[in-house]
Amino acid sequence: MRTFFCDVTIWAAIFSLAIIIGGSIYQSMVVFPAWTRNLPDSLTAFNKTDVKPSVFWASPLTSMLPMLSMIAASASNWGTPRQYWVLVSFLLYLLGMVATVIYFIPKLKVIGIIDGKVADDPVVLTQTTRNWILADKFRFYLLVLPAFFLLMKALGIPAGI
Repeated sequence: MRTFFCDVTIWAAIFSLAIIIGGSIYQSMVVFPAWTRNLPDSLTAFNKTDVKPSVFWASPLTSMLPMLSMIAASASNWGTPRQYWVLVSFLLYLLGMVATVIYFIPKLKVIGIIDGKVADDPVVLTQTTRNWILADKFRFYLLVLPAFFLLMKALGIPAGI
């Protein structure tokens, strides 16, 4: 029964990270081009639309479910041959969440995505937006995507219980 629970928690973590990966890919292909088409005017215009990325990113599906499923997968697979892979995956994801709180959310306030108040200086707005998008790519490719693949690797290892 424990093996089943170990598998289910890893699958839940994989599923929740897949939702984040899908949202990130959509955002980079659809939303970011709308932001950056003609900075800073395009970002100001985007902030006046009804499209609100925070509705997706702040929902329990993308904020709480991944963290809870990663904690459950780490706890249930502790002491199994999978524990290293799941723990490293969780730590990468946790690092991404810490970076989100420390860097990404404050910068989203500067560019007006969170509260709609755009920075007054067009140079600051343009540079902050470009830096945010570049940092987001690093967060995705160095933290979120590896966390997903490490969970896939863990799932391929017998729980050995």
